[in-house]
Amino acid sequence: MLIFSILSVLFLVLGTINIISRVQRLKKKKILQENWGTFNSSPSASDSVKSLENNLALEKREKKYDSFIDSQTWDDLDLQKIFKKINITESSLGAECLYNRLHLHVYSQNQTIEDTKDFLNKNNDVRLELQYLFTKLGKKNNNLTNKIIKGASNYKKEKLYLYFLLGIIPLLSLFLAIPFRTFGTVLFSCSFLFNIFFSLSKKYLMDLELERMSYLVQMIYIGKKISRYSFPKKNQLKNAIKEFSLLNIFGYTYKPDVEFVDMGVILST
Repeated sequence: MLIFSILSVLFLVLGTINIISRVQRLKKKKILQENWGTFNSSPSASDSVKSLENNLALEKREKKYDSFIDSQTWDDLDLQKIFKKINITESSLGAECLYNRLHLHVYSQNQTIEDTKDFLNKNNDVRLELQYLFTKLGKKNNNLTNKIIKGASNYKKEKLYLYFLLGIIPLLSLFLAIPFRTFGTVLFSCSFLFNIFFSLSKKYLMDLELERMSYLVQMIYIGKKISRYSFPKKNQLKNAIKEFSLLNIFGYTYKPDVEFVDMGVILST
């Protein structure tokens, strides 16, 4: 009887959460639909100028361009005001891309962008779904995803897998404790104690790594969802995501769809 009551309450809570989530999703899509084609954007955090400049500095070193708008010209023409006006992006990736394009000019036409614009204008339903996915990615200053992917620092991707592995072992040990009680219990205790010791010894650096990883994992996860739709350069996106398939698996708890429990807190202990 007690178990039945607990399960009933659990299903009721999950059902309520699911209904609230659906209502919020429909409300968000309605706002996106109403604001399409205008300079109105839904309320969201803004990317700091410093964060955008840091990303621009990296893009400037990596990307080929014909002319560059320096800070003096940017201020003289008051382009920051224009940027704020047209920046209706829902993610930091979008804001960074727009900011970079206003600074780094290529004289030849980018056919991919033109094809994508035509496609989105002709396929309203797909455009709305893609917009919504970017809202789930959201904003995060100094996310450094561009820096991590392009390997412009001493950051090693092996650390990503190491930290996710350290976080996932205690969870796996709980499942192993069902068929192998002693082994699972010992594994959980050892891994949990090791994680605490490891976390305390490298807390500051680890916090930075986790912050960087969280947005990177969310970006890959959203990219995977986006790749399910048909649009120009879809195959290129799918191929790029394949390189991070292992990270996508280990990073499950950082995905934006996981909203019930902040597992990031657990993984950082």
